[in-house]
Amino acid sequence: MGTGDCDRCENRRATRLPEVRTAVGVAACGNIEELIGLSSLLVGIVFSALILPDVWTALPPVILFTGIAALRVRRSWAYLRALHTAGRIG
Repeated sequence: MGTGDCDRCENRRATRLPEVRTAVGVAACGNIEELIGLSSLLVGIVFSALILPDVWTALPPVILFTGIAALRVRRSWAYLRALHTAGRIG
């Protein structure tokens, strides 16, 4: 991949290759869906723990994974925004 394969998008590079754009877009959407699923799981565990006190032990790993997913979502949104902007411009 040479330097002509990329567009400048706010100090980041978005490739012009459609296969790569599609693959990275799918991964970005997967990261967003992962955050939604983990957030739902977190809420479900909290409500279940109100009834069953032993369920609280499942909470720390879910909080950790939800936090990690939340950090990845910011980059995913930024890439999708840059991808759609580059698509309209070029």
